[in-house]
Amino acid sequence: MNPPPVPPADRGVRWPLGNLLLLTAAVFVSVTTELLPTGLLPAMSRDLGVSAGRVGLLVTVYALMVAVLAAPIGMAAARYGRRAVITVALLGYAVCNAITAVSDAYPLTVVGR
Repeated sequence: MNPPPVPPADRGVRWPLGNLLLLTAAVFVSVTTELLPTGLLPAMSRDLGVSAGRVGLLVTVYALMVAVLAAPIGMAAARYGRRAVITVALLGYAVCNAITAVSDAYPLTVVGR
């Protein structure tokens, strides 16, 4: 039995693998940035010299900022190209994660988050 014919529109269409991998990496980084501190609260508390509850505020404030700023940032970003927005977002995550990683003071960690 012969396979069904391929519609003309689907012939020669290639998946944008590089773009899909970049988008996958972006989602991975953003979700990891959001959730990783939850598992590290005791260690972060010890290293920053503050209570676990206070370090827990890092997760709460991050979630609050996402909830409050997601729509305005999304509306502002709609004016720009998708590549530019994803590039700026990934650079922002990289800078903020680097600040958080090297921080040994709670106020700097809050800024990094």
